Amino acid sequence: MKIPVDSQDKRERQRQRQRNRGKLPFVGSRTGDCSMSPLTSFHRNAHDTFSSFLLSLDGSFLLGSEDVVNTRISLWWEQARAIVVVPFFKFLVALCLIMSVMYFVEVMYMGIVVAYVKLFKRKPEKVYKWEAMENDAECGSKSFPMVLVQIPMYNEKEVCEQSIAAACRISWPSNRIIIQVLDDSTDPASKELVRRECERWSRQGVNITFEIRDNRNGYKAGALREGMKHSYVKQCDYIAIFDADFQPEPDFLHRTVPFLIHNPKLALVQGRWEFGNIPYIELKNPRIRNTISY
Repeated sequence: MKIPVDSQDKRERQRQRQRNRGKLPFVGSRTGDCSMSPLTSFHRNAHDTFSSFLLSLDGSFLLGSEDVVNTRISLWWEQARAIVVVPFFKFLVALCLIMSVMYFVEVMYMGIVVAYVKLFKRKPEKVYKWEAMENDAECGSKSFPMVLVQIPMYNEKEVCEQSIAAACRISWPSNRIIIQVLDDSTDPASKELVRRECERWSRQGVNITFEIRDNRNGYKAGALREGMKHSYVKQCDYIAIFDADFQPEPDFLHRTVPFLIHNPKLALVQGRWEFGNIPYIELKNPRIRNTISY
């Protein structure tokens, strides 16, 4: 005896309602089987979802039963949402929570460190050994270590004169310091300006050199590495690197070199730096004014 399509559909809907209520197990499972693995459950739920979706393509669909089709589509969407959409958004929420916790821990850590430094006044002079350098009556200026000052430049004619002048005014024995200007400028006007500035300070007795090269391999880092290949660098004990827009204070070496002398395990001392070409940047691009902090 052939079962009518409408009766078959009603029986299927009744079975689905029983499944939702927990009175009837899904197809392929055993009643009361609670030891099903998550992977097996996922595959069986997906199979049942796909089977339910195929039922919407049976004779009921062909007969044009709109209510039945809408019910099948709604049922399929609910099952797909429970299997795919909901777990995906739960994963995104968990990920956001983890990132928020990481950011909160970082902010709290930085806040505690800053508060500790401010409260206990943990200045570098108190953490590391530091003693002011003075002229030795017997050795004279030879008691000061030899320092190489490197200034890499590239088409920075707006700040080159001020930077070179600031480096040449550093308070340090003139025979114990070498200022090395590494110019990679491609603008002839900038290169000529830097060359003339170096010659001007050289005539005043400053030990300054003007170095250029025929390529820009490595950019400014490559220029610094190329500058280390000159023979006079071998006599230097320490290296101070200033960017083209950096204007050090005259006592910069007196404040930093003692850290390296009295703390053999230290390899780097970083000083505070500021932009020297902000007015020019603002003039060329006023929109950047709000993005630079003084």
